[in-house]
Amino acid sequence: MPTLNPRLSSHLGEQGKKHVEQARLKALGLSALEGLGAAFLAWGLLAPEEEGVAWLVDVGFVLVVMAPVVLWVAFTFDGAVTPVAGFLVGCLLGTGVYFGIRTASLEPRWGVDPGGSTELQVLGAWAADGAVVRVRGDGAASYTLGEGRFLWTYAPPAGRTVCAMSQDGAGGVGLLAHAEPGGACDRVSAVDLATGEELWRDRVALSTVERDSPFFNVLTADARLAVLPERAGLRALDARSGEVRWTSSAPEGCIFHPWATSVLLSGGRLAVTYLCEEGHGRVESLRPETGRVLWSADWKEDRPVEMFELYGTDPVVVNAKEAGEDGAWRLFVFERGRRTAEIPASGRSGVVLPTYDKLPLLPGRGVQVHDGVVYTRVYFQDGLRESLVAYDRSGRRLWRTPPKDVGITAFSVRRNEILLLDGVGGDDGRTLTGIRVLDPADGEEREDVALSLTMKRPGVWLLPDPGGPVLAVGDGEYSLLAYADPS
Repeated sequence: MPTLNPRLSSHLGEQGKKHVEQARLKALGLSALEGLGAAFLAWGLLAPEEEGVAWLVDVGFVLVVMAPVVLWVAFTFDGAVTPVAGFLVGCLLGTGVYFGIRTASLEPRWGVDPGGSTELQVLGAWAADGAVVRVRGDGAASYTLGEGRFLWTYAPPAGRTVCAMSQDGAGGVGLLAHAEPGGACDRVSAVDLATGEELWRDRVALSTVERDSPFFNVLTADARLAVLPERAGLRALDARSGEVRWTSSAPEGCIFHPWATSVLLSGGRLAVTYLCEEGHGRVESLRPETGRVLWSADWKEDRPVEMFELYGTDPVVVNAKEAGEDGAWRLFVFERGRRTAEIPASGRSGVVLPTYDKLPLLPGRGVQVHDGVVYTRVYFQDGLRESLVAYDRSGRRLWRTPPKDVGITAFSVRRNEILLLDGVGGDDGRTLTGIRVLDPADGEEREDVALSLTMKRPGVWLLPDPGGPVLAVGDGEYSLLAYADPS
């Protein structure tokens, strides 16, 4: 009987071992893929819909179907031990990836049930002294920032509905205008944001007819002064006592129009805009202590304006909306009575979104001014991408974030960072998808944290205090929802 050459026999033995070892490695790797696919498949199928991981079903399905075809080869070499071990490794890897991604998501800390009628419109919120005050049509309610514990509630006089609120509660006093059912928005109350106590009540000439949506940027206050608009000018009251401090008349031929003009008291500076005859606009800077006009500037162009809104006081930034359906938005910077710059509002760099009616308070404004820098939210003509752009007071562009395929729902500028809240629209409302933390010096992204929240009418308030929660205010399962600070 013939025998193999010992050298050849040894060679074949080594080759066989080598093939078996390679098969084991292949089986281990492929079965690990199958385990990973199984983990992804289970995650995508079992995770709550709001986590937004349904795409993992597709990935897991492909991995699970592919791997067995090749795993069969491994069985022919080394039985089932290696594939089973690989499968277990893959499952552990998938579980690790799952929890790794979950820890990068922002989880809610506490929420407040809407309560009352689902038809009540949320106007926004104030941040004041370790608390947040939610404002909606039936009044205001305060909760602690840390755990959402209820503090107090304020309701306007019986039968009346809140129709306007002051923008900033940092001074400890909030202004709420209210109206009779089907009537004018003609009364204002000052509320102590520490206790919910009504400090005083007065008249305010915001409208003489019923209005479906609330007014914004027409009431303003700080710790010392509350400024109320009149058709023929301004009236300033002591923020705590309600005593009249001074009055200021509108320029001849001009009026304050709550639909189209605004008044803003910020950083110790006061500014107001008026609409004048022949469609012209006028802006004034006043001394808050006395009401004396420091400077004024006229806006006169060939085409009249129908809106002349304020977005900042240092520098004074005004949004001029030309009359007509095809009228353009134009952004101007005014300083010391002169128009010093125009910030591009449309063109190749995108189109500025100066207002968003469902996000009326500061973080929802498409144009904000902080420490002499003008920030604008812009979208591109395809309607799918948005960026944040920063300009200095001379109109020179400082930086722009790369366009992303999500909308910038709101943004908040802090001392050392900028928070961007990303979101996408849909039939059921607006889904908030994540928070980005930017460096204000160059707009570079420091962090991107995922979240998932859908609100029918979101009004997002991003608190300016580092360490405090990020608050989402709107009409959904929760009227107020707090997330941990992502930074």
